[in-house]
Amino acid sequence: MCEKKDKILVVDDEVQIRKMLNIFLTASDFVVESCESGKQALRMSASVRPDLILLDLGCRIWMGKEVIATIREWSQVPIVVLSGRTVDGEVISALDAGGDDYVIKPVNTNVLVARIKANLRKAIVRESGEPELINGEVRMDLVRHEVFLRDEKIDLTPKGYELLRYLMVNRGRMLTHKQILNENLGVGVSGKYAISSRIYRAGARKAGKRSLESSANNYAVRRRIPHGSRAVPNLRSSLNLLLS
Repeated sequence: MCEKKDKILVVDDEVQIRKMLNIFLTASDFVVESCESGKQALRMSASVRPDLILLDLGCRIWMGKEVIATIREWSQVPIVVLSGRTVDGEVISALDAGGDDYVIKPVNTNVLVARIKANLRKAIVRESGEPELINGEVRMDLVRHEVFLRDEKIDLTPKGYELLRYLMVNRGRMLTHKQILNENLGVGVSGKYAISSRIYRAGARKAGKRSLESSANNYAVRRRIPHGSRAVPNLRSSLNLLLS
């Protein structure tokens, strides 16, 4: 089963640099997406939902600082700026626009990976308030992307991990069906029925000989809940479905 890996979006207009970073970051156990322009970066930051963005300050069409400012209007994804410019004013401008860190080219790859990991850790704590989430018998190590049930490590798909993380971060809150799909899975309205069908089938398999009606009682979604909303399900039940 595939393990959850952090996804890095590399934005640089130099082909050789993109190739070099792709090779090195993939070898460092990251998933890498890349593009050459600021315009593409804006589109991909929404579509591929990266965990961190490596952004060339002088990328084409849109300048790096404009890209940072635009992304910051709707996302707090960590942004590490890459640039050959060493002028202090450029560094300050990039950070003031919303950049989280700054690395000068030519890049020391070991230093770059250390900066990436440091910014990913900060992002985790910023979102959840802590690097580890615990709910009953379920424990998530957000830094190592590991999940434990009764202190035994279990395997989840990347999508399953993200869904469980989202539910644990938002435990006790009322979430709509659309929120769960869009905010966590990146699925638009057109894809929600396919996802719902997949979840339904997973529940049917897990229920086995039990009726679906009985299985549904594990979820606080049937009674006293406003139309169109879902209470965050019992996390133990969610985990069982994700392992199906």
